Amino acid sequence: MAKRHDWELIEREYRTGRFSLAQLEARHGVNRSNISRRAKKYGWQKDLTERVRERTQEKITRASLSPEAQAAYDQDDEQVVEQAASENAAVAKPWSAGGALLSVMPSGWKASWQNARSRLNCLLA
Repeated sequence: MAKRHDWELIEREYRTGRFSLAQLEARHGVNRSNISRRAKKYGWQKDLTERVRERTQEKITRASLSPEAQAAYDQDDEQVVEQAASENAAVAKPWSAGGALLSVMPSGWKASWQNARSRLNCLLA
C-alpha cells in the first residue's frame, strides 16, 4: 500500500520559501520531483517568503523594545515607532558628536571609527 503524505503541510512549507525541494524531500519522504510536479500542477507559489521575513523582523524588533514600548505596541503602532526612534537616536547621538570623540581617540582608531560611523549612518538612513 502506498504511503500517504500530508500534502497540505508540504504545500504550506513550500509556500513559506523556508525550505528547498531537497529539504522538503528529507522532511516528508516525498521525492522532490513529485513535490515540484504537484506545485506546478496546483499552482503553488512561494509567495509567503516576504511576509515570513517581515513577521520575523517584527518579532525581533518587538523583543528588543523596552517594556514600555512593548505595552504601547498593542495600543498604537505610532507610539512604538516613536519609542524605537527615540532609542535609536539615543544610541546614535554619541556617534554623531564626531569632533569631540575624534579629539580623544588614538590616531589609529580614527579611521575605524569614521568607517563605523558611516556604516551606522547608512543603517539609520
